[in-house]
Amino acid sequence: MRFDDILEVLGSFGPYQRRVYFVVCVFAASTAFHSMTQVFIAEPTDHWCTVSYWEDENCREWNLTDSACEQAKKDSSIPVTYEDGEAVYDECSMYNVTGYPFYPSYDASQNGTQDPIPCQDGWEHDTSQLKSSIVMDWDLVCDKKNYPDYAQSVFYGGYLVGSIFFGFLADKIGRRPSLFIAIFVQATFGVLVAFSPNYWVYLVFRFIQAAGNKAVLQVAFIIGVEFVGPKWRTVTGIAIQIFFAVAYMILAIIAYFLRYWKTLQLVVSAPLYLFFIFLPFIPESARWLISQGKTERAEKIIHRVAKINKAKLPDPVFTEEELKEQEAATKEPKPSVIDLFRTPVLRGRTINFVYNWMVNTMVYYGLTYGSSDLGVNDYLNFFVSGAVEIPGYVIAIFAIEIFGRRPSIATFLLVGGTACLVNIFLPLGGWNTAVAMIGKCAISGSYGIVYVYSAECFPTPVRSVGVGLCSMMARIGAIVSPLILILGDYYSPAPQIIFGVSTVVAGFLSFLLPETKGKKLPETIEEGEIFGTKEYDERTAGAPSDGQEEGDKTVTEIPLDDVEKQGFENNTFQSDVSNSV
Repeated sequence: MRFDDILEVLGSFGPYQRRVYFVVCVFAASTAFHSMTQVFIAEPTDHWCTVSYWEDENCREWNLTDSACEQAKKDSSIPVTYEDGEAVYDECSMYNVTGYPFYPSYDASQNGTQDPIPCQDGWEHDTSQLKSSIVMDWDLVCDKKNYPDYAQSVFYGGYLVGSIFFGFLADKIGRRPSLFIAIFVQATFGVLVAFSPNYWVYLVFRFIQAAGNKAVLQVAFIIGVEFVGPKWRTVTGIAIQIFFAVAYMILAIIAYFLRYWKTLQLVVSAPLYLFFIFLPFIPESARWLISQGKTERAEKIIHRVAKINKAKLPDPVFTEEELKEQEAATKEPKPSVIDLFRTPVLRGRTINFVYNWMVNTMVYYGLTYGSSDLGVNDYLNFFVSGAVEIPGYVIAIFAIEIFGRRPSIATFLLVGGTACLVNIFLPLGGWNTAVAMIGKCAISGSYGIVYVYSAECFPTPVRSVGVGLCSMMARIGAIVSPLILILGDYYSPAPQIIFGVSTVVAGFLSFLLPETKGKKLPETIEEGEIFGTKEYDERTAGAPSDGQEEGDKTVTEIPLDDVEKQGFENNTFQSDVSNSV
């Protein structure tokens, strides 16, 4: 009996699966805190040069308060311009006041020192909103202002390394131990980040933390979905993103009340150790155990599920013939990335999906980290940016079953890309924010659809390796996203132009892909080459569809057994979420 057949007997999404799924969704949601927290711990603030020569001046002889004295020093030593009647102080230069006595009406620009010089003694920072940040602590301003963006690119580099390393580890020692090792890495290095003595140590700790962070998201997702029957796989595969979005919103609330970056970092990291309480309740993946020939352990887990779900299993669960087939399957040669490029149609679709995944990831994180530039309250912007993901995912779940995969993902991408381009012409404010949120909602929807759609388009022999390649290349999109935002310093519309045009192009390219709703999925490379044509439909007309009718709704069944033969890193159901995955 195939494992999907066993799940039909156990119940596709019974009480046992729901419990496990909820717990692993909470695990996965926690990764949003660390992938998004730099929005707050590295938020730029107003700053100006420290003038140490007047440092001991207390203004008492002029009867000025401490705050009025500091303002007078600032007015006298920092170049200022006026925009719409408001003073804008230079952030990176000062007047040389050395040797000049201070008095409240002193104007350094009129005393032979009118040529500003670079800051000599560090910077003062506005602490009216944030009380501390890595920008303040390490003066990541002026010629170092892009360092936080570089740090975020390094973080996503850790995602890439973590995907590969923990992929091999999970395939070697199992999903369950790998999950808790990743949680330990995520929690431990998350705590250590708060004690980073300088920017370079911060980079190292965040890189290692990112490796664990991504692995928690992936392995938790795999454990949850591998226990779910085919009829529920599409729904649960996208629904886990909603948990990520909720955590995203919670982070905005936490950050609003915790304005010290080290405190915020500790609060979102230290509680992760509590996840070890669930160690006895998280099972090893029975599907993985079967793929490794450990059928006795798998049967114990299957019987436990049957007991809780009150289901009756056949006896024996696996016949001798089935055990031999499973053992032979583990010895079959595994396809490689090269197989994706041997034939013309498959090659074109692979390139199309790789581009689609990269754009989805790049634009998703670009819009997330650009939410603070919308001219409204940063915390509210971030909260709303997370909230609009939820309708995006919910609409995606229904859209792909009602309208199909191709029109749904194309529409989401075109709407998202158009929103980015329209925003170029809107002033900062309410309309700008509203259009940006529409774009974020649309990108989230396409983000949730793309991995389901790509898994269905690739033929069975290369399905796992195909989606694995797409998932890996998506990390490149995440890495370059913060770097694209830097271009806004040189030409402010540049990020929106790049995000908008690339997304619109991805939307039109999606029309070149075949529709998969209600279709039998291609089982061979040959079928993959004609998949989506009239010839394929005629050839498979007498075969049962990979969808099961439930009323007027078709639920696609994507087989997981072939995935286990390829190993974890190439798993068909690796999520990017967030989230994201």
